Amino acid sequence: MSVASECLAELSLPDLPILDLLPELTEAFESAADTLILQAAPGAGKTTVLPLLALKLDVFKEQKIIVLEPRRLATKAAAERMSALLGEPVGQTVGYRVRMESRVSKRTRIEVMTEGLFLRRLQNDPELEGVALVIFDEMHERHLDGDLALALTLQSRDIFREESPLKILLMSATLQSEQLKVCFPDAPLVRSEGRQYPVEVEYQGQLSLFGCYRQEMADRLKKALHIALKKMPGSVLIFLPGQGEIKFCLEYLQEQFAQWEDETNNKLFFSPLYGDLPLEKQFEAISPAKDGLRKVVLATDIAESSLTIEGVTVVIDGGLKRRSAFDPNTGMNRLLTERCSKASSKQRAGRAGRVQDGYCLRLWSQTEQESLADHGQAEILRADLSPLCLQAAAWGAECLDELQWLDVPPVANTRQACDLLESLGAFHASQGHATRGHFPSMQISKHGELLLQLPMHPRLAHMLSLASGNQDLATKIAALLVEKDPLGQHAGSCDIELRLQWLAGESDSKHNQGARHRIRSSVKQMTQQLRQQEAALDSNEEEPRAVSSVAGLLLLAYPDRLAKRLRQHSDGQYIYQLSNGRQATLDASDPLSREEFLLAAQIGGRKGQQYDRIHLAAAADRASIEASCKAQFKTQAYINWDKQEGRFLAEERVYLGRLLLEKKALKSVEPDVKSSALMNYIRENHQDCLVIDKNCQQLIERINWLHRLEIDKNHLHIQWPDILDRLEGVLAPELARINKLAELKNLNLKNSILALLSWEEQQYLDKHLPVSISVPSGAQKSLDYQSESAVLAVKLQEMFGCSESPKLLNGKLPISLQLLSPAGRPLAVTQDLSSFWQNAYQDVKKEMKGRYPKHPWPDDPLQAPATSKTKAALARSGERSK
Repeated sequence: MSVASECLAELSLPDLPILDLLPELTEAFESAADTLILQAAPGAGKTTVLPLLALKLDVFKEQKIIVLEPRRLATKAAAERMSALLGEPVGQTVGYRVRMESRVSKRTRIEVMTEGLFLRRLQNDPELEGVALVIFDEMHERHLDGDLALALTLQSRDIFREESPLKILLMSATLQSEQLKVCFPDAPLVRSEGRQYPVEVEYQGQLSLFGCYRQEMADRLKKALHIALKKMPGSVLIFLPGQGEIKFCLEYLQEQFAQWEDETNNKLFFSPLYGDLPLEKQFEAISPAKDGLRKVVLATDIAESSLTIEGVTVVIDGGLKRRSAFDPNTGMNRLLTERCSKASSKQRAGRAGRVQDGYCLRLWSQTEQESLADHGQAEILRADLSPLCLQAAAWGAECLDELQWLDVPPVANTRQACDLLESLGAFHASQGHATRGHFPSMQISKHGELLLQLPMHPRLAHMLSLASGNQDLATKIAALLVEKDPLGQHAGSCDIELRLQWLAGESDSKHNQGARHRIRSSVKQMTQQLRQQEAALDSNEEEPRAVSSVAGLLLLAYPDRLAKRLRQHSDGQYIYQLSNGRQATLDASDPLSREEFLLAAQIGGRKGQQYDRIHLAAAADRASIEASCKAQFKTQAYINWDKQEGRFLAEERVYLGRLLLEKKALKSVEPDVKSSALMNYIRENHQDCLVIDKNCQQLIERINWLHRLEIDKNHLHIQWPDILDRLEGVLAPELARINKLAELKNLNLKNSILALLSWEEQQYLDKHLPVSISVPSGAQKSLDYQSESAVLAVKLQEMFGCSESPKLLNGKLPISLQLLSPAGRPLAVTQDLSSFWQNAYQDVKKEMKGRYPKHPWPDDPLQAPATSKTKAALARSGERSK
């Protein structure tokens, strides 16, 4: 009898699609392949049956199997289901580990745990001693912890398990098989299409929830629910983007359907389902509906694949999901509401066809369906990577590029994470060097190793580790920040002090008692963890900070979020400048808006918004800022010219990050420093502050013509603002006498530019590109040097007798003659004077002779004397005209 048959004979298993694959899976497990891939539809039984099968295989005999789940509820549910199939209580053959709770024993061979807890186990036991198989369930969700856990497990196997094989099973409902096969080309791929019942899919684009406010969203869901309830009996699953929408719509729908009954007198029972819900409430949501009730579950994408909700035959899909995206430019997360992928919409619809024919109502159009992305984006491509980098560095990786990733982490996010960890003292200074692919190098410090022992974000771990003498307050703050804001808009302010009062029971608010219980439990757990690390805390290389205020403690975790009030916006909100360079708003109605300094512990923003929004904060003062962050203060001398005030500024400025905390005037500044600052101002504002008159511009054009026409002689070239580097020394004496920016207009730029030329160069310039030249009449006429040519404006009669157009620089630069009438008006422009006399002159003569009869208009201008006089004046001077 085969192992698969023995397993089926020993266990009372339900008729699940995965049973058809047991022989193929058994063969794959017993093969030489160290990595396997399983793609099976939701409800196929892969999570609960496969580990039980593996227990029976000789290759895993007397060794442990670890099953990784992305969520606590899925972890507990999987362990309880497997234990029920074995007829045992949880904690015997099958146990589980989740945050703040575990049920395992010496007999336990299958441990179901969250991906985060598995990372901690890897750090403590990198060899995974006694473990033969690690199963990564729901791999398509691509959580950050899951990707890191896979990368570390792969390296662990390569380094420690050459003689003792460690197999890895990657399984999910909608694996991106092509990507996995590229990463694991030798891995067997086993597929199960499952036994999905037909699901009728209907589109209702007019009920789209995209871009809706909550009330509009609730109204449209009401219409959608009326449609869905008439289609078929059974429980209804509604997908919404987040906890806020679920709470609002739940309350509204309960009121609207309070009197609803179906033909069998079943009433509606509404239940929420999201990650922050207490586990007992989550189990209530996934349990079958009680007699006389028809259940409606409002869920986030937590219900897409990793959980089975009993009795669902109808799905209403809002088509939206919420995700947090990290912005490396600001070092903060942004909350994005976006459309789900095609893979997600397929998963969601499939929830209606688990037990019988189902119905799915999609609140978007079929055209929109075709435009959806095929798959969602992996969290590693958009997340804050500081926890991942700290874990990887503690593991021993000097660079993220050393590990094998399904998707390589973005370099920008990695740099931001390493910079943060370095600022917290968790990493040694990198000296600015990078390794392959421009990834920053990572070297964990003793303080960083300590932070890793506290299972929370490095920011909060840093705060707890340095909160000398005030760890009780620090743990409460940390626990509050781990939880989503328990009071929200009910508090009337974003002041975290109000949350602390609520947590202590000092507030009259009865709101969210379940959250209060969870936060208090979290405080106890953090306190225990600190006690366990007491010896390490005492030997911490970072000095504890004597901080007593809430803001002071928060500053330890968030030095980049100190906020200073700037001004009031036109809409009434106050705008705060953050030390990370961003700006955020706070309602004027919030009492905290009266404070000059805040520490913004939680900030949100949406893509495209100019300002972020402060959600949780504490009032800060200079004393608390110095107590927490004085070592991070940077004092800089600001020596510059203020454009707005038009005067010289010399100040000592104190910054935290990019936030100006304080400034005071410098008592004395060296003259050359002042001149250098003014020169920098000129460089930045030369187009506005320098006056270049016509004579100066003519000099510049002459010099540049010389450079262009004799490029081989290396003549000076004047190009703004580059020439200012050479002018600095020449202008220095004049700049030293300037006290106001308005005085810059008095600078003699022409003389300064001439000073850049030697005496010989000036002589050469004057000879070959003169300011003026003599014309045939004997007069001196100015040349107008322009970027296109040199122009000589002269009266036509003054050029009589000249057969060729004059040229400059040994004939290299022809002069454009602008021939003028006796009244000085333009008649013609030419560079070929000989052609003009032969052709155009006669036409000009006919037109002008009658207009200017007192002036000579000879038939042969080449034989006439050049003059600027009238015929009468010529006669009086003894000259004759024709």
